[in-house]
Amino acid sequence: MSKRILIFTLALGIVMSLAMSGIAFADQATPVTLTFFPQEYYMPSQFPQVAKLVENVVKKYEELHPNVTITLIPNLGTNVDYETWLTSQFAAGTEPDIAWQQYYISWDQPNLWISLNKYLETPDTYAATGAGREHWMDALPTFVWNNVVAPSGNYYIMPLDWVETGLYYNKDIFDKLGIDPNFKTWNQFMDALKTIKDHGYVPLSVYMTTTSLSGGTYDWTDDIFMTAAFADQVPQMFMEKYNKQYAQTYEGEPWRLLTPEETAKAIYDGIYSAYNPRFVEAAKAEKEFTQYWPKGYTSLGSDGQLTLFLSGKAAMMWNGSWEMPAVAQSAPFKWGLTYFPPFSTEQFPYLPKIFQNVSFRVGGPSATSQYGITIGAEKNHVLSWAVDFLKYLSTSNTWGEVISESGMMVPMIKNTPMNPSMAFYQKIAAYPSRAFNDPAGRFTPTYAVKYYTIMENYFLGSIDFATAQKEIQDDVLNGFLQSMESTYHYSWYK
Repeated sequence: MSKRILIFTLALGIVMSLAMSGIAFADQATPVTLTFFPQEYYMPSQFPQVAKLVENVVKKYEELHPNVTITLIPNLGTNVDYETWLTSQFAAGTEPDIAWQQYYISWDQPNLWISLNKYLETPDTYAATGAGREHWMDALPTFVWNNVVAPSGNYYIMPLDWVETGLYYNKDIFDKLGIDPNFKTWNQFMDALKTIKDHGYVPLSVYMTTTSLSGGTYDWTDDIFMTAAFADQVPQMFMEKYNKQYAQTYEGEPWRLLTPEETAKAIYDGIYSAYNPRFVEAAKAEKEFTQYWPKGYTSLGSDGQLTLFLSGKAAMMWNGSWEMPAVAQSAPFKWGLTYFPPFSTEQFPYLPKIFQNVSFRVGGPSATSQYGITIGAEKNHVLSWAVDFLKYLSTSNTWGEVISESGMMVPMIKNTPMNPSMAFYQKIAAYPSRAFNDPAGRFTPTYAVKYYTIMENYFLGSIDFATAQKEIQDDVLNGFLQSMESTYHYSWYK
């Protein structure tokens, strides 16, 4: 082969590689600036080591593409409401090209996010063979995609990591009070909470909000209580088309998160109803549980929740894997991780036998690396580069290393080594999933806000249960059903 032919062959290979990645070769000479919001992975002042890893990933990409400059936006901190900030950025036309968003929030904002569907079928030339090289979508396990597909069938978010939750506990307090953190039964757990409260400590640091993004860590209470209460009827809520699409099982039977359409149909069928005895049991059990939460839990916020635990005033904190570095760095006491014990028919009479010896886990793709491409990338004519950079991040030796080294989340990018600190959360990940998603994903953000507000008023005694029950049925469940039907025109809706 002559030298000229060799050079031509190499050049052609580069062109084809760039074309496969969705980048036009002519763009290589054009200066490009991408803005990227990595969320909690980029907090230079709090976690400089993780921030350095992020900066190194960006630097290596810029070395591969000298015409590209990537501007990193640091995490906003807990004093700034992210949703408010992002909304204002969209309104001003200054939104990041690649940003974090909860997958179920993006479902409700299809005009603000770019559907990734057609790109997911293209190759990722940065990936190793068999892990996205032929189809970008293959970089992540199927069960991850099953959790983030919108009711429309679109994927707006690349969920590169996974979160699990657990109970962080103060070993000094537990030892002092003689409490075994390995709870076997729900009654034993409630007895421990009472003992802790009787000795002047806050038993469990939890907070509740009424925003569109989240109900706070209260969300998770509602998830697992409703799941346990309706566990015998959840299989009736599953639709066959989703059972085929999402082949997830527990003990050989379909078991997974309900989709929004399944939730809507369950309301239509009269199963998921505020007047179902199962809903009554769950709601009243939730209110009983709140007696062990901090005073002022509705105004505590995430910062207050963490501070309460780190100060030694709270014996336990229900939080996610992302808080592990902060606890390890700042806790002035010995601490450990545990989880909720199983429910029994004493709490929920209809609970099937297969779920009486296990706990439902609260985890999933609602993690730090839920990255999507905004309409800003298209308006700024950098969409193809945004896709290319997101493909670059979807490999084990780039963002996979950031996730693993940070010790905050469980990496979902195939072939990424697991951080040893995630061993506890790997164990929790083997538990059966909750069937009911957080209310913002179970319904839509609009109806989640109504749900949070009603439940908060009920917990605080502003309204009685009968009033809460009627408002949830009329304003949340029926309202959500009508909204979904008017949008998707379901064939089963007569």
